[in-house]
Amino acid sequence: MTHGSLTDYTLPAPAPADDDGAPRAVALIGSTGSIGTQGLDVIAQDPARLRAVALAGGANTTLLAEQAVRFEVEAV
Repeated sequence: MTHGSLTDYTLPAPAPADDDGAPRAVALIGSTGSIGTQGLDVIAQDPARLRAVALAGGANTTLLAEQAVRFEVEAV
C-alpha cells in the first residue's frame, strides 16, 4: 500500500434516507450546467431516496423552468 494513494482511503457509506423513510431533500445549485443535469439524472434514478426541492441555474432559464416542472420543486 502506497501512502497518499486512493487505495489508502475508503469512502463513507451513502447517507440513508431520513428516519421516517422519506427521500432526502436536495437543493441543486447550477442545475442547468453539465454537473447539475447529471445530478438531476441521479435524483431521477432513485426517487425513493432523493428528491429535488430547490434548483438554481444560470442563463438557460428555459431549461431551468423545464427542470422545475419535471421535478416539482418547491423553490427556483
